Amino acid sequence: MPFKIETVIKIVTYYDENSGYCVLKDDLQRAFVGHLMFHPKHIVGIPVVIECNKSKGKYGIQYKFNSIQHDIPPLFYFLTGVIKGVQKNAALKLAEKYKNIGTLERALNNNEKDILKVKGIGKKAWKN
Repeated sequence: MPFKIETVIKIVTYYDENSGYCVLKDDLQRAFVGHLMFHPKHIVGIPVVIECNKSKGKYGIQYKFNSIQHDIPPLFYFLTGVIKGVQKNAALKLAEKYKNIGTLERALNNNEKDILKVKGIGKKAWKN
């Protein structure tokens, strides 16, 4: 019977771009295996809820996941994928505060200094 684990993925041990199969490990070194429709690097360091089944495999105990849920706003992906030099923790703070690109753009135009106060953001990132 599936159960849920709240955790933070720390490392992507394996990822196959063709099939989406991946092996992920959390801070407790638990191995989560399954298929994703996106690259798992986007959820490293982010709190997630994993619905899974526990099994004993060739490499010890594994958790075969059915789904991985997260509360990451879409703006996070823009900040980490398009703007170089923005750290994940800073992107998450900005995404939670501004919610969308339009709101962030208005904040940039009105008072860039407030955004630059966020730890993990530097002027260099915004100028590129």
